[in-house]
Amino acid sequence: MFDRESFYYLARRAFREPSNAGVFSALLLRMEWIGNYAESRQLYEALTLRHPYCGHAWYNLGWALIGLHEVEAALEAFEFAYLAEPTLKIAYETCATWALLSGHPRRAWLCYDEMIQHLEVDSQDLCRLSISQRQAGAVEAAKATARQALKLDPYHAEACYQLAASFAEERNYHRALYWLRQALRNDEAHLETHRLLAALYNQTGQPHLAHRHAWRVIEQAPDSAEAWTCLLESLLMQQNYEDAAQTAFVALQHVGTAELLYCAAACCFMAEQREQAFGLLKQAFQRAPEYSALLFRWAPHLLEDDAVQKVLQR
Repeated sequence: MFDRESFYYLARRAFREPSNAGVFSALLLRMEWIGNYAESRQLYEALTLRHPYCGHAWYNLGWALIGLHEVEAALEAFEFAYLAEPTLKIAYETCATWALLSGHPRRAWLCYDEMIQHLEVDSQDLCRLSISQRQAGAVEAAKATARQALKLDPYHAEACYQLAASFAEERNYHRALYWLRQALRNDEAHLETHRLLAALYNQTGQPHLAHRHAWRVIEQAPDSAEAWTCLLESLLMQQNYEDAAQTAFVALQHVGTAELLYCAAACCFMAEQREQAFGLLKQAFQRAPEYSALLFRWAPHLLEDDAVQKVLQR
């Protein structure tokens, strides 16, 4: 079904039927299946020369460029897609998503602003705009957008979460916690809310509550290094050092980021398991020596430990 012959057949139709969205959707599926990104790029570049206002051709060109790891060029193609066809919502959304992934939140913000001018938006669209604004450093704008989303849907958990995340950026933890609790009232299973609650409860000296929310994330996403780190932090803050050390090795069976390795090492040092601690510390330092200061965040007394300093000076 997804062979080159059918791809070429659809390619010929695309030149004759530039407004046939189904043809371009089928072409996109075949490109992903076959992996002929370079060939597809040539096809869509020819199509956009023949039909410069064919938004679907520009959109497909964007995905071909993503397949070729040319993200900046892909963003331009997605932008041409929605400029050519201002009602092509998927082009705005895809452009904004890849702009965020590639570290261009202001570009994502512009995508959503452009979309709002041409299409009716819902609370989820506004939440995505809020994310873009917050990541671009415009926290006040992000909060205002999240409140607009809540006007459209007062029970939208994601909108509550975005408002909370904005307050957390400002270190207004009281308001952040308020909106996170609102988010959970609307959706008890909202994982990002549990994740941020775990982090904020640790920061505000409530590790027993952080422990509970970190576990909620881990139950659904055991590969979440951030949740495991929050859980270990909560155990250290409660001086449950043996539990922290045991839990650290369980965490490393699921995920092994440098931050988690440093945290696991700290847990073992606090539990007086120095042999295991040094093994973990050496792994962490080999992977990311620039993050070595993380160790002292959880075990500050190790600053005076000559054996630890020797490892970190290699």
